[in-house]
Amino acid sequence: MVMSAAFEFDARYIKETTPNGDKYTFFCDLSGAVVHTTDPICAVGEEAALALAKRESRDYFNRCRQCGKWIGDTVYNIDEAKCVECAPFDMAPHYCTECGGPLKENAETCAGCGARVKYTILK
Repeated sequence: MVMSAAFEFDARYIKETTPNGDKYTFFCDLSGAVVHTTDPICAVGEEAALALAKRESRDYFNRCRQCGKWIGDTVYNIDEAKCVECAPFDMAPHYCTECGGPLKENAETCAGCGARVKYTILK
């Protein structure tokens, strides 16, 4: 399946209004982790500011070739060009995708933050 690079970047985001302009924080569709926060953006109109924020943030994400989710590097299987839900890693994860803390072997949750390990461990 060949995919075009012309997909609309629609990762979930929040906007924070500051005296210097609006800052946008974009999140991974799979883990919910923050992937990128823009510097304050000054533009004429909200649509223009959001377009600039999306253009800046897009390069920090990967798009799963199977499900279409916009995801961060920690939950992206680069060998398959898919998220780890669609193409689990063939080795155990070593770090939590939420807090970055180390994971114990075969852990289902992170001992540091309690987050559920988001991908399958193949044995």
